[in-house]
Amino acid sequence: MTQVWEHNGLYSVLHPIVVYATRCHYCNHIELRNSHLLPTEGSIVFTPNHQSGMMDALTVLRLAGDKLVIFCRGDIFKPPAMRRLLHFLRCLPIYRPRDGREALKANSATLEAAHQSLLHGVPVYITPEGTHHDGLHLLPLRKGFADMACRAQAELADKPVWVVPVAITYSSYSAPYSAAVATFGHPIDARRYATLYAAEPMQAIADMTAELRTNLETAIGQPPQVRPRWGLIAAIAAAAAGLAATGHAGVLLVLLLANPVALVPTTWLSRRLTDDPQFVQTIDFGLRAAAMIVWLLAHFVFMAACGYWMGAVASTFIGVALPWLIGLIFSTKDKNTRKTL
Repeated sequence: MTQVWEHNGLYSVLHPIVVYATRCHYCNHIELRNSHLLPTEGSIVFTPNHQSGMMDALTVLRLAGDKLVIFCRGDIFKPPAMRRLLHFLRCLPIYRPRDGREALKANSATLEAAHQSLLHGVPVYITPEGTHHDGLHLLPLRKGFADMACRAQAELADKPVWVVPVAITYSSYSAPYSAAVATFGHPIDARRYATLYAAEPMQAIADMTAELRTNLETAIGQPPQVRPRWGLIAAIAAAAAGLAATGHAGVLLVLLLANPVALVPTTWLSRRLTDDPQFVQTIDFGLRAAAMIVWLLAHFVFMAACGYWMGAVASTFIGVALPWLIGLIFSTKDKNTRKTL
């Protein structure tokens, strides 16, 4: 089995698809603020607040390219098939006391894998709060990230290891086409703690944790405003484009599904699969991504089988592109402090 920090060709192919699906999930309304603070060299430990299950990690994934190693709750790794899938997705299990003593022993292997990732220049994602919640405040921070950063810094010497706070907020945890904002706080240079870590590691870890808390609290802002339902507009526009290309009104109903995530009641299904409001968005994303993949295949095959090749190509392309393009056009931009993904 390959190591999580090693290059994986299939993962690299799937990465832009997942990024695109994330954009469509928010209709491209994912805003980065203070992105100029993101370090351009050295190893990075991303330390966001924890607001929404896996969606927090997907928001950061866009920033880190195709080599982000993600810490996940250990209990989801129990089924062997799920463990293999999550390992392929560069996820590492972190176990908590409630998972049992035997499970906690596996954390040493996880921490070593994260350590090697940083030594190889692969960024690591870990949520210091340890559990997700819906408040615009921080829970008590756990200190594992600080030990991880300081330990890697001790081996990398002059090459910097950065702890990057990311404050993430959402306009809604479950509403279709909600907006997300990721605000960078001031990064922490682990080299400043190297001397103290060598002499008094616990004090260095405590001081770095306190600094991260301050930087995260400074970055957390108000949730973004709810956006219009551009996805439904995209679906109608794609229908009109396909209708114009084919000149056949009989395919109008199929063309209206050009962007199924605007019409499929995925949120209704998600809310019945979980009672956790912060996890609804993660399930919703999975259902939407699956709906989009199924539609792309079924819609194109149906149109082509009916002989409407031009309509198949045009409406498929527009149905995929419009959610992103409309969001890009209507998103507010501030080139000094904000950019839209």
